Amino acid sequence: MGKISFALIGGDARQEKLAESLSKGKNLVYTFALKKKENNVNSLREVLEKSKCILFPMPISKNNKDLYAPFSERKITLEEIKNNKDLFKYKFIFAPGLSQNEDKFLEGIVDGSSFIFKYCTEDFLVKNADLTAKAAIIIAKSNLDNLKDLKILICGFGRLGKALAYNLKDDCKNLKISARKDNDFYEIKKLGFQHINTSDIFETSGYNLIFNTIPSLIFDENVLKSTVKDAFLIDLASKPGGADKKAVEKLKINYIHALGLPGKFYPKESGELIKDGILKIIKDKNLDIS
Repeated sequence: MGKISFALIGGDARQEKLAESLSKGKNLVYTFALKKKENNVNSLREVLEKSKCILFPMPISKNNKDLYAPFSERKITLEEIKNNKDLFKYKFIFAPGLSQNEDKFLEGIVDGSSFIFKYCTEDFLVKNADLTAKAAIIIAKSNLDNLKDLKILICGFGRLGKALAYNLKDDCKNLKISARKDNDFYEIKKLGFQHINTSDIFETSGYNLIFNTIPSLIFDENVLKSTVKDAFLIDLASKPGGADKKAVEKLKINYIHALGLPGKFYPKESGELIKDGILKIIKDKNLDIS
């Protein structure tokens, strides 16, 4: 694989670490709307002109309107990027591909001469969930005493719920996990934990710590009253989260909506995950991008 020219557009600390890592591979790496000064380009058109591979951040946007670029001094709208669609011709575009809105945006900037690849493969998502779980546990430990003595609930048993369970396995004696499927109940039992049907969580109480991983309104006012009470609720679900924010405030629940944790706690490891995913795609598909 020869030298590759990359353009990293927007993103957080993960993209900065990704830029550093790709540069060590003797590639040409240009950045736009990042704090990184080396090879940082001030013009969107210029960074697109310089590079053959375009890397979008994770997520591309948080509001479906502006590029996710927390380090940028100005807002870069998705419409502005679309207005430069002529520069995406004959380019290789790497994007997380996490939502229908992202897919719709990408379809709006390419034609038959461009190539889109989604780097959030199953392997990537599992490893990213593990980083998220580790960061969530750090938050819990910084707010509560010894987790081993606490009554804990993990709401949901998808990738993130499983990652939390495996990371807490050796530290927690009193852990319950909610799920909906019989095979999940079986796996939870094999881990040595209790399980409960997610639809029945309002019937339980007495928790000290609750992790929510389900991206739908699970914790309405009634569930908050019956289940959460004096617990610390760490909501890891994507926006708008799994809790009624007005009810949380009304009931004075100890609550935090913790998003983007890999970028905040493990930017280097997360950047390496993205790099590995992109380089694997390039290798597996034998892309001629040098």
